[in-house]
Amino acid sequence: MDKVAKMFSEAFPSAKYIRDASAHPADMLWNPFYEEQNSFDGPLSVGGVEVIRGEGIRSHFTGIVNRHVTVTIKGGVHSYELSQSSLEKLDEIRKAVFEVFKPASEASMQLFFAAMSSKDRPSA
Repeated sequence: MDKVAKMFSEAFPSAKYIRDASAHPADMLWNPFYEEQNSFDGPLSVGGVEVIRGEGIRSHFTGIVNRHVTVTIKGGVHSYELSQSSLEKLDEIRKAVFEVFKPASEASMQLFFAAMSSKDRPSA
């Protein structure tokens, strides 16, 4: 499973930041300290679109622009593109996860079917 986790983190290095910012937006802005910590200073372009203009402007951004999921969190900008390539990588990782658990799944199924067939046998 470590190999699969590494595969995911290499393909999507900002996944944790994007997940945290998307799942808990209120936590990022609920007081001035967190707002300052999770905002971004400066201009920001996402997918070729300027979403924050000018220097010295503290802003917070979470959104999808031109197929780019982007968040500002902990003073940085984190983004990934929603594309056929990223979808194929996620599918490859999904298949690798299932492969990790395949031996345990097959063993469980054998035990299950063995238990089910023993219920059908008449008792002595």
